[in-house]
Formats: sequence, C-alpha cells, structure tokens
Amino acid sequence: MDNWVNEGKTVQITAGAILVPGEVVVTDSILGIVQEGVASGAEAVLAIEGVFRLAKNTSTAIAVGELVDFDTSVPEVSTGITPAAGDVEDFGIAMETVGSAGAFINVKLIPGGGTFA
Repeated sequence: MDNWVNEGKTVQITAGAILVPGEVVVTDSILGIVQEGVASGAEAVLAIEGVFRLAKNTSTAIAVGELVDFDTSVPEVSTGITPAAGDVEDFGIAMETVGSAGAFINVKLIPGGGTFA
C-alpha cells in the first residue's frame, strides 16, 4: 500500500517544556503519554493508544468501565470535574476499580476521544 504512514498509535510534537517519560501531555485536541524524556523545544513522541497507570485523585473512587477526566492543574485522573482551560473530560476508560484512597489507576486511552476545555 503506497499511502500507509504508520499504525497511528503515537504522535510527534515539539515539547513546550521539559517532558519526562509517563507524563500526560495535553496539546490542542490531543492527550498523550510521553514515551521518552526530552528537553524543551525537542521532538517528543506521545502514545495516544494503550493502557497506562496514571495518578488519580485520592478523594474520588472510580469503577472499572467508568469514563475518566484529566485535570491538568493537579495533574491527575478524576471523574465529574468542572473543566477549566486545558482539562480533558472523558479521555479514557478505567480498567480497574480503585477506591477513593487509591493514588493510581490503569486507564485505557480513547484515541481521538475526550472533550477539551
């Protein structure tokens, strides 16, 4: 196939700041996970598909299968946020049930999903 480019599981961006592996990055209408650390101004690769272990709001219980939000001001996964600039609602699906005290949760990214504030 002459027009095939790649699998579409990653996207390359220019880092606006120092990025570390595993960091969640929200840019325009993309939410992705940094694959390798880079300096500000360098090209970074973000995963936009897959399941990732992400920091979770410790006052929110989340059930498996629930749509989750990302609060960029904290930064952490939660549900039912009142979105502010940069936040993303319904960007992923909880892949496990985690009580309110849990600090991390496994989330499946929804490629192209989410509502960006």
